[in-house]
Amino acid sequence: MTMQMDDYIRYKNRKYTLIDCTSNLIETAPFELDSIGYSTACRRGYTAEYSVENDVLYGIKCVTDSRRESDEIRILEYRSECMKMDYSGSLLIAGFKDDLHNADFIDSFLDAETAYELIFEKGNLKEEILLKGAIEEWKTLETQLKKENREKLKQKIYKDEYEAYRRIGEIKEGFVRDRLKYKYCSYKWIR
Repeated sequence: MTMQMDDYIRYKNRKYTLIDCTSNLIETAPFELDSIGYSTACRRGYTAEYSVENDVLYGIKCVTDSRRESDEIRILEYRSECMKMDYSGSLLIAGFKDDLHNADFIDSFLDAETAYELIFEKGNLKEEILLKGAIEEWKTLETQLKKENREKLKQKIYKDEYEAYRRIGEIKEGFVRDRLKYKYCSYKWIR
């Protein structure tokens, strides 16, 4: 499957990637979204942007007026509107150093510079949980695993680098399930 385009949330003067939410965030939007419907990297037909200002969650509706000319789509107008969201639940957000990341999987936040769980009630921020400890814990473990994998490759325990890489991915997934469920977050992300 094609890597999907990210949704973003502005928080503390920084752009974060929305990794996951406990319930359908977009359903609480006070507006309709028009499908762009022309990209395999956007299976929903839209991307969404949000903002937290003064502890209130806003949805940013970006409207484009476009028309297709042969094989090209020409954008005629682009505007945005900010509207309060009535969302209750948790958001998992991550701030990456660059745009070279894949946020399609919940464990992607471990590769971020910083990450938060934000807990909202009727659009109002009630709690913020910094996930710095989980990121640091993973980076320490990942360094150790890479060192072990180099040795296992030398000893021919792993047949190739892909197998070593895949093994780290499996451990990372288990790490996330355990840490999010029992240690770092208030919402039990992995059921």
